[in-house]
Amino acid sequence: MNNMERRVLYVVANTIGRDLKEMNLDMTLEELEIDSLDNAEIMLELEEEFEIQIPDNVWRPPPQTINAYVNRVEAYLSTFKSD
Repeated sequence: MNNMERRVLYVVANTIGRDLKEMNLDMTLEELEIDSLDNAEIMLELEEEFEIQIPDNVWRPPPQTINAYVNRVEAYLSTFKSD
């Protein structure tokens, strides 16, 4: 697991009050009982963690797994990398 994955997993676990040791990147939001309000809070916490502001359209449709959060944050951050 890379640093980005760890950070996202930590944010999700912390936001929903779950033990990090019980979670993995392949878990679905349904498995974690994450509703739309939790999802919105996770997105805000991820923006704070990574010091970014991701446009709403990047979050649509809502992620279905923790790994999907990782992919969206990575994809957004990659738009700022110079070649």
